[in-house]
Amino acid sequence: MDGGLDYYLSEYYGGYDALVPIVQKEIQDKWCGEQNVGTCLIVDVQELSSKIKKYKNLNAPRYIAHCPTMRTPKSLDPSDDVIYRCTWAMLTAVRYHNAVVKSEGKNSKHQRIDEIVCAGFGTGVGGFPEDKCAAQMALAIKHFVAAPANNNQKVAHPEGNSDWRSGLLIKWSYARKIERAVQTLFHTDAE
Repeated sequence: MDGGLDYYLSEYYGGYDALVPIVQKEIQDKWCGEQNVGTCLIVDVQELSSKIKKYKNLNAPRYIAHCPTMRTPKSLDPSDDVIYRCTWAMLTAVRYHNAVVKSEGKNSKHQRIDEIVCAGFGTGVGGFPEDKCAAQMALAIKHFVAAPANNNQKVAHPEGNSDWRSGLLIKWSYARKIERAVQTLFHTDAE
């Protein structure tokens, strides 16, 4: 978290020595020290955001979504769907976070996340083309909003059986639909 946008986030939250240890502790606790590329970890930085509010009179976000696009600094391959995966991971992590907050009710020590501010994944140090990044992020958001799990949809089985939502068939058929849509991003680029 010391290059590109990460550097500026660290500075905003009081510098590298203030923010990075909090994020690293969460990665250590939840990912055994190495968070996988294409995943998301919601990190509570309430202590730092409270200091910003007190000393700078700014309303700093309480949570940071840590979504690595690379293990170590490098140029990203524009034919990889890592941007889609990071966007999807971020959206599902926020969805899960909000579900936990809701289930805990008034006793929750966390707050619901209602807004997300997100720069283009991998477009800084990774050099991922901005237009391809935007296309992958937009497609992930579109798929997330339309996902059957987010809409309580019952999707009919191609052979007519409508009571298969809880089984694996919906998951695989939806995954195949997503895979085809993501792959069209790459095939369109080659033409």
